Amino acid sequence: MKVENLDTSHRGKHGGTINLQRVVDISPRFASDVARAIETYRADPDRWQVKPATVRTFLSRFLPALPEVAAALEPEHLSALARDGLAALSIEAVWADLEGKSLTLPGPKPQRGNSTARTFNFLYSIHKNEPGLLPPSILRLRFGTSDVGDLYRVSPSFLLYFKQLILSLDAKEELPSTAMAVKHHSYAILALLVRNVAAVAALKAHGLDAFEKESALLDKVMEEVRTWQSPTALEAVLEQHDPVRWGRKLVLVHGHTADLTETYNLSPTLFGDLKRFGNLLSATPLKGRKPQSFKDKLTAVQRAIHDCYPYLSDQDAVALKKQGVCVFIANDLRLLRWLSGETRVEARTFTSIKDLIEQLFLEVPRWTEISLPYRLTFDNEFSARPTYCDYGPIREISVKLYDDMAAFLYEQKQSIDQKSYNSTTVYHQFTQFKAVMMLAKESLSAEHLVLLATHGMKAFDLPGHKLQKALWLFLQNTAKTGVLTTSTAYTYKSSVTWFLDKFGFHVVEAFPITQTKTAKHLKRLNTDDYYSAEQCREIAYHIECGLLDAETPDDFKAVLLLGRILLKTGWNLAPTLGIECDDIVRAPSALNPNGTVTVVLQKARAGYRTDGYTFSDPETNAAAMKSAVADLMMVRDTLTTSLRESLPLDNPFRTYVFLVDREGLGVERLGANAAKTLTYYLERRGSSLTFDTKKIRKGGVNHLYREVQKDLQAYEAAAKHNFETFESHYYRIDENQSRYTLGKAVDVMGKYFTGKEIAKEIVIITEPSLDMQHTPVGECASSGNEAEIDRYNKDHKKLHAEKGVASRVCADFLSCVWCKYFRLVADPEHAWKLLSYREYLLSSMESSTLEGDETDDQQFHIEILRNRVSEMLERLSKISPGVTEQGEELLRNRGMHPDWSFALADAPMQ
Repeated sequence: MKVENLDTSHRGKHGGTINLQRVVDISPRFASDVARAIETYRADPDRWQVKPATVRTFLSRFLPALPEVAAALEPEHLSALARDGLAALSIEAVWADLEGKSLTLPGPKPQRGNSTARTFNFLYSIHKNEPGLLPPSILRLRFGTSDVGDLYRVSPSFLLYFKQLILSLDAKEELPSTAMAVKHHSYAILALLVRNVAAVAALKAHGLDAFEKESALLDKVMEEVRTWQSPTALEAVLEQHDPVRWGRKLVLVHGHTADLTETYNLSPTLFGDLKRFGNLLSATPLKGRKPQSFKDKLTAVQRAIHDCYPYLSDQDAVALKKQGVCVFIANDLRLLRWLSGETRVEARTFTSIKDLIEQLFLEVPRWTEISLPYRLTFDNEFSARPTYCDYGPIREISVKLYDDMAAFLYEQKQSIDQKSYNSTTVYHQFTQFKAVMMLAKESLSAEHLVLLATHGMKAFDLPGHKLQKALWLFLQNTAKTGVLTTSTAYTYKSSVTWFLDKFGFHVVEAFPITQTKTAKHLKRLNTDDYYSAEQCREIAYHIECGLLDAETPDDFKAVLLLGRILLKTGWNLAPTLGIECDDIVRAPSALNPNGTVTVVLQKARAGYRTDGYTFSDPETNAAAMKSAVADLMMVRDTLTTSLRESLPLDNPFRTYVFLVDREGLGVERLGANAAKTLTYYLERRGSSLTFDTKKIRKGGVNHLYREVQKDLQAYEAAAKHNFETFESHYYRIDENQSRYTLGKAVDVMGKYFTGKEIAKEIVIITEPSLDMQHTPVGECASSGNEAEIDRYNKDHKKLHAEKGVASRVCADFLSCVWCKYFRLVADPEHAWKLLSYREYLLSSMESSTLEGDETDDQQFHIEILRNRVSEMLERLSKISPGVTEQGEELLRNRGMHPDWSFALADAPMQ
């Protein structure tokens, strides 16, 4: 069969006859359909948007390749083509087989295969009378079309199955773009895989099941070739393929979904263990905690298992996958012990797996009991759980010493109610003693270690007291060389001395450690030592954000309110946590019908002294709603009421305000670790500050001292300790300001400028008045009839008599800054006057002062004047920004203000 030339108008270039004998050899019906399609094209070439020359090129490559394609077809597909001609392509499997075999024709040039495949598509689109008909290698989704032709390298059926999975995904996804994104990433991975001969063989043999049956091979190839492609998309396709095997393994915990697919893929047994753990978490009451936190605990265990898995031996890894988490407790917890000391994994990995085991295997002793056989237990006033201290290292030094310390602890527990200290003090002394001995262990001689091993604690009291002296010398040297801070070395020595005293031993007064220089040094301003007002404001801001968050659980709100109370009051942490419900007392009186609320704090360090703090009743006083007592009553009456009521009447924690529900432990007192909880919260919110209660209190009492310094009785009443305690433990000197703030400065300057009324207020006006007296410092609002005028005339009576004049105004310009009639004008010239007073007059006065007593000499008073001027300039900048800078510019360019020329004639001026 022959077809005449396609374009008679271009006979010279495109003329000729097309021989369809190769088509006839396959099937006359197929050849007839091809000839008819070409004749249809000739009737209207523009409809098909393909030029005749392109068609002739297609056919010139298609006809020679047709026998090879036909030979490669599946027998049933070849029979369908011979029987039905082009109509056989209506069966997608036949068309895909034709296209796939065409695209994978052997040969160095891909154009041959591409042209053959495009010719089949061209002829069938004419046969169907559908211009733009898409071949099987093109995937049409809601979001658009995309090519998947590379999958023919595996097989046409593999390509069609991939298309089916993506189309199913597209049909059920809400967003059209989702399926397209999954296709892009998954197809990109598959397209890379099919370039590998071994991968193609695995996919041909098993299809998508190869990712399970040949997972090691395909994972290795993917690791070598994958770059930006997301494996999650391929997992979504595999889930469509086999939902049971590849479906997402989800566990619901308190309404939140945890995806444990990664664990299931590693081991179905492990997945079963985690699912049991998830069920236990779901059965745990929320009690004010966020449901999300329970889900996070489950996913944390999943991360922990996958974090430690790469470091297991091959044998242990196989056992873990086969048996689950029970392998961690096999052979006397061999794997769990290994994990506790494994430095290549994070500490939280061990913690998560330990918690999982303790929840799933209740018969296994708690890890603390297993890992610390020689621990000492101390009563915990905040919890029913004891506090532990591992004394195993002490036992390694001396078994006798360990036995002595354990026996002493037992005696302390039996008589602690009769002691002037509590169990917290005992715990502190034991931990300090252990720290000292571990630090000094390497420095002690063999003789000292033999004494300890033989005599235990008695070694400290043997004749000659060699061990004591060696230890005191060691601590003194560590302080001198900087190995320990002086305060730490002093504390260590104090703890050892405490034990020697309790054992009735003689304490040798040798090799002293003095803190005098350290204490003096700490009184310098140190921003690391206490929080400034700005830092406290930052902490308060983050606390308020947490309280305003509707999702904040009640137990954490109580912690946040504790932080707010400490910021407002500056109280110590331990007494605040020790507040009982009855310590908050509302007491109305006849003189104060609105009533007051008194909060009683008990201070252990002050010999268990009780101090009462009085507040206005927040229910009757709107201002008191912002006070600390309102926060305390919120915690007591709202946040912890249900916890309190859940406790038996004889429970020792029932009377306390601050309670918390510990998971697996029940209701306990809120402990000192609440400060760490707040620090972690601040860190999560992006703050660099820690919630350090000591810094908060130290900054607060320093601020309070400066506010009421002129009245130490007022300070002691507010801070509830005497001034000596403040000086010893809290006071910090601010070298940028005088130690004596405004209150003290008023008192000192009142004595310095005898007879004058000293005012601390600073009055700033915007414009000078014509009625005011102009002075070198500023403006004076005196009318001329005040006592200051009389005092000035009296002090200068002789001078006025000699000159024959009588002054009606005051001219004591050096003391203007403390006068109640002084007015500072908010303009550059008056800022210049004030700066001239500070930089020239006061500097000149300072240079002429004599060395003398620090509290009485002129230099001290000059410094107070200088600070007064600095405060004025600061206030001036706030009211009129830029004025002080303009005054400084005038001072630099023109020197001292001319109004001061009468005082310093040799000062530079323009």
